[in-house]
Amino acid sequence: MEKYIKTYTGNSLLWGVLTALVGLVFIIWPDSVLRWAVYLVGILSLVAGIVQFLGFLARTRGVENRWRYLPLTSPLAVLWGILLLAKPDVWIELFMIVLGVVMLLMAVMQLVSLGQMRKAGIPVTGGYFVFPVLLLLAGIVVFFNPFATTVWLTVFFGAWVLAYGVVEMFDYFSLHKAVPAASKKIDAPKEND
Repeated sequence: MEKYIKTYTGNSLLWGVLTALVGLVFIIWPDSVLRWAVYLVGILSLVAGIVQFLGFLARTRGVENRWRYLPLTSPLAVLWGILLLAKPDVWIELFMIVLGVVMLLMAVMQLVSLGQMRKAGIPVTGGYFVFPVLLLLAGIVVFFNPFATTVWLTVFFGAWVLAYGVVEMFDYFSLHKAVPAASKKIDAPKEND
């Protein structure tokens, strides 16, 4: 048990440091992080499609009518990678529009649910409506002005990831000293045994 706890706390420190670094990158370079993420996905898609195509060629050597067996995902992955690499800004804007739609749908669903609860006689105060209304407004802004909100959302996400990493590191340092004592209590034989 002690080994498990030490492994968890050790991984907690590593995970905390890595997530804090990722959060800092999102905060420091918000305008270029999404573009590089699109480039990375484009490159990975292109490489995956090419590798799959080369594997297809190697596996079907000497097979009659081998092009009938070409996996459809291979050319699609290559095409997807080329499109992402050619126009990353279009895909970032499309992602932001989809995010805006998702935010709008989530807000409407929450407002409808709260309205139904109130109609059913469940006491729902006005405070419950604050977050869905704010989410609705944010969804409208993101949907109609995707490029202006890209940097803001990237910084917000970076701050959230950074905070998560800091909490993970805090957990490591606050729990690290308690691990040996707690594991001894867990592994100690009971007096009744």
